[in-house]
Amino acid sequence: MRVIKSFACAFDGLKDCFLHEKNFRIQYVIALLVIIAGLFFSLTATEWTIIFICFAVVLSFEIINSAIEKLCDLVCPDFNLTIKKVKDIPIKDLRNASRYSSDLCKPGYNSFFFG
Repeated sequence: MRVIKSFACAFDGLKDCFLHEKNFRIQYVIALLVIIAGLFFSLTATEWTIIFICFAVVLSFEIINSAIEKLCDLVCPDFNLTIKKVKDIPIKDLRNASRYSSDLCKPGYNSFFFG
């Protein structure tokens, strides 16, 4: 029963992100467009695996970033330089994850590493 409740909480969190976080929705739509393009180009199993790992990493970073921002806003609703720095750190990680994921999915990059 605890496992079912745990999954229910996880899906509630995903639903909350989708409904209230604009950047999460944008990245989700981009993921769907990439899936459509992948179906059009008949990707290999390895390429699909890489793409889904990239989706998971980027969307996970977005969820973590959103959670940190909400917690910071709860702790200190007014502007605070330290809170600003705390909020900026995960944004940099999210940006890097997005950039590396897009680099990994570029034509030629995959063939260089995976033949």
